[in-house]
Amino acid sequence: APVGSGSAGAPTAPAGRVAITPQGLSIDGTTRLLYGGEVQYFRIRDRNGDVARTHRMWEETLDELVAAGMNLVTTYVPWDVHEPQEGQFELSGVADLEAFLGMCHRRGLKVIFKPGPFINSEWPYGLGSFGAVPEWFKQKHPGSLALKPDGTPFTTDLLGRAHGRQPSMFAPELLQATEAFFARLAPIVKRFVHQEP
Repeated sequence: APVGSGSAGAPTAPAGRVAITPQGLSIDGTTRLLYGGEVQYFRIRDRNGDVARTHRMWEETLDELVAAGMNLVTTYVPWDVHEPQEGQFELSGVADLEAFLGMCHRRGLKVIFKPGPFINSEWPYGLGSFGAVPEWFKQKHPGSLALKPDGTPFTTDLLGRAHGRQPSMFAPELLQATEAFFARLAPIVKRFVHQEP
């Protein structure tokens, strides 16, 4: 992004731009320290699947971030949550990504959006697991799974469990499916990204 000159000679980015300057990150022409935390909306949910209660829980969590003086939230966006079956996207109810991003936006929180396709954070099987690639994908494309040098399946699961098997980042099937997943997310994210006139 082009850099202009701000007060006291500090470089700043033009309004609506983000720039890395010698003084730090400039957002909308102001150098800012981003301070925040991870909020995994897909884990914060009412035990009974109550959508209204889940959304209140998200709001309460974000309000606590703001009350602590934070201006940033980071979140994973797990593919397996949003496409549990091939071509069946879940983007409403307790998986309403747009509602969550809207809550962040209304509070002035910047968002680091992490859609994977792989995510860490002991998802989806707890300690030692890593993933978010839907099981339907792995079953449909077993040839895409990463292999160890001896030709056996590689697993990211610390305990060696089969559900830790993941596709290779170079598998054409993974690249194509990831592109389709990102295409579903892009219109949602675009609503919250500054657009040049």
